[in-house]
Amino acid sequence: TLFRSMIARAYYKKGDFKNSAKWAKKANSINHEREEGWILYAKSAYALGQKKRAIKILKVYLNFKSSEKARKLLMKFNKD
Repeated sequence: TLFRSMIARAYYKKGDFKNSAKWAKKANSINHEREEGWILYAKSAYALGQKKRAIKILKVYLNFKSSEKARKLLMKFNKD
């Protein structure tokens, strides 16, 4: 899981949001409680112009895990 999150993070930093989303989603499927994968997945979707998908990703995560970072990001996405 950590390895997949690292790959997702590297792609995100390069601006390759499609691959970042793909690897973050894989990380989430292995460990759905790890915050970083969900945040990267949502931020990548948002960067790809998929605002509704990004919001849904964060809401799904927040339904089973309390995360201040995810909550703040959701508020930001809802304002944009």
